[in-house]
Amino acid sequence: MGFFCLQVTLSVANVNDADLQEFQKLFQQKRLHQLSAIKQLLNMSPEKQEKMLDAMLTKMTSVLEESKSNLIATQIELVEGLPDSAQERTYLALVLENTCLACDILLRFPNFMMKKLNQDRPLKLLYEWGMFFVKETVSFVMDDATKRLFYLAGQELQMNPDTQDKDYVNPYKKVKSEPKKIMFADEPSKSSQQPKKAKKIKRGPRLTKSELWKKKEHCEKKKWLLVVDI
Repeated sequence: MGFFCLQVTLSVANVNDADLQEFQKLFQQKRLHQLSAIKQLLNMSPEKQEKMLDAMLTKMTSVLEESKSNLIATQIELVEGLPDSAQERTYLALVLENTCLACDILLRFPNFMMKKLNQDRPLKLLYEWGMFFVKETVSFVMDDATKRLFYLAGQELQMNPDTQDKDYVNPYKKVKSEPKKIMFADEPSKSSQQPKKAKKIKRGPRLTKSELWKKKEHCEKKKWLLVVDI
């Protein structure tokens, strides 16, 4: 897969429960902030989303690269818990937090993230290294939701063909539905349509027989006058 494997020495030592609880507490607080940021992104316009995602990805990449270099330089020695050095815990926390954020972006904005990973191989290798390193070192601090996040991200990236679920579907990916044909349930069929009744034309007042006779005489007299004039 092309990972640079960081050599980690595991040794048995007394685990400081207080330090472990504090580490987990801070990690969960950071996750709440990250998820809140993701929800805000989902409510933005596509243009603002891409701008913010670019900024987040740039910052995340910088932190991961620096944390990876520091872990290599310190030759970290992990025990069954956390390292004694507070600085080494900070490096571990940064790798864990930023890898989780990368998984969030991948699953909720798959088109954006896959495009970036396909265009930038060093970024892809760095992200996959982060996932590998977390699973091999500090997975014990992750709750069930975070473990599921890593599982889904691994399926999305198809990192391991042997464990790839053929029925996998990104639960956060929106599927474009085909436009539905508008149906009018109340629209009557042609056979059921009844012919419209003709409107009744209101008749005006009728003339009496005497009025009709007078009008007829008047017309004949007028006609006779016209003949004489010619």
